[in-house]
Amino acid sequence: MFSRPGKERRQEEDLGFRSAEDFIVGELLGTGTFCHVLQCTDRVSGTEYAMKVVPKRGAGISQACAMEAHCLRRLERSPLVVSLLWDYDTDWNWTGILELCEGGELWAYIAHCGCVLEGESAW
Repeated sequence: MFSRPGKERRQEEDLGFRSAEDFIVGELLGTGTFCHVLQCTDRVSGTEYAMKVVPKRGAGISQACAMEAHCLRRLERSPLVVSLLWDYDTDWNWTGILELCEGGELWAYIAHCGCVLEGESAW
């Protein structure tokens, strides 16, 4: 069984259900072609997470979000893949609450350095 270095393996019963109202939204961490990612804090535990918000503006967005959530759940025990902890849908947005990975965007690092070794990208 995999676990992330320095972190206990997540337990479903410890997380419970969360909704958008359970998080305090903080600073913008980044933007992508179809989404933006914000820092957020769980009002219950005080734990910081990343909140990925995808507006449902185009055809196929809902299906793409469902596929991303499905893939992240299938890979949830991998130490090399960010954990999707909660997700919820509205008519306007898909929102995923993900583990907060500090250190900046991997893509920006690769663009700056040209390439990275597997060990550099993993942690």
